[in-house]
Amino acid sequence: PVAVVPTGIDVPDVNRAVRVAEEGRTLLYLGRLHAVKGLVNLLRGWKRYRDGDGRRDPRWRLVLAGWDDGSHERELRTLARELGLDD
Repeated sequence: PVAVVPTGIDVPDVNRAVRVAEEGRTLLYLGRLHAVKGLVNLLRGWKRYRDGDGRRDPRWRLVLAGWDDGSHERELRTLARELGLDD
């Protein structure tokens, strides 16, 4: 038997996806937001990259996406705000 199972997500507007792709590049973390994943270090490293010596490419952006495990999302949001990365 054959079954078609929907993914449970809305398919994005293709035109918008093309515009985003043309505007820049994205470093995506997709997974569980938990302390053991080292995301605090990732944010601090990204801050160093952004404040670098002119070698950084301004087209790049960092996106963290995933489900919160252990209220770690709040800590990450606070740190991103403190580092000036919440734009």
